[in-house]
Amino acid sequence: MVAETLRRIGKVEAEVEWAAEPASPFGYRTRARFHAQGKAFGFLASGSHTVVDIENCPVCHDRLNAALARLREQPEKADVEVTVNPEGNETLVWTRCRALRSAFPEASSFLLDGVPIVNGCFSQASLILNRLLRRVVDENIGQPSSLLDLYCGNGNLSLHHARLSRVVGMDRDPRATRAASKLAPGAYQTGGEEVFRKALRKTWDVVLLDPPRTGAKAIMESLGKAPAGAIVYVSCDPATLARDLGMLAAHGWKPVRITAMDLFPHTSHVETVCRLERLAG
Repeated sequence: MVAETLRRIGKVEAEVEWAAEPASPFGYRTRARFHAQGKAFGFLASGSHTVVDIENCPVCHDRLNAALARLREQPEKADVEVTVNPEGNETLVWTRCRALRSAFPEASSFLLDGVPIVNGCFSQASLILNRLLRRVVDENIGQPSSLLDLYCGNGNLSLHHARLSRVVGMDRDPRATRAASKLAPGAYQTGGEEVFRKALRKTWDVVLLDPPRTGAKAIMESLGKAPAGAIVYVSCDPATLARDLGMLAAHGWKPVRITAMDLFPHTSHVETVCRLERLAG
């Protein structure tokens, strides 16, 4: 799917590696959004706004299913996003419904693998399979002396590099960048694409980006011209990745390694990590 999408949309011909965690493809999900509709409480049916009433989900972690059971017991229902620590007791509940929040011990964040997981901020759907993503990204990054991390969020992919490298991370979400800055003071700042473009004028060993599903079209011109040694692009949508790689190709950037990962077992979604280097001449 990834190879065909890159070929069709981005005119990119490349071999695509495959990486998956050999552990059970069940119980991996540590974050989920549950919806309320009348007496039904659960997930939305595919391609609709109809809520399917569920008591548990086999791809959800045991602690997430336990949270679902507790939420179902509450007399008041509302849409809610729940994130659980698979190796601790914290449960983060993000909802406008005060009654649902009060059903759990209050927690605003927790630390896992050296990364702050902040209530209401983006984190991978599986903090367990996130380790596979970080491993593949690290293989592509190597050991740079300088690293620019765009759409950095909570510093998930770069915090551990800040000990040995000059790391600058940028993201629109101030809560995420503040949490990352507490662990690497001065390394993370709040800003959007305009700030990204200014940072791309400087020289970096590696520019890392992990944009939302819509991709990073707004910064492709600046990224294409950036005086960087390499680009590592993390994507959850092969179509927008293909579009952006096509734009980078116009500036002489070529994928030298592409890895697709199964971070969402039992779904059609796929995560892709691509390392690009500039063609000589």
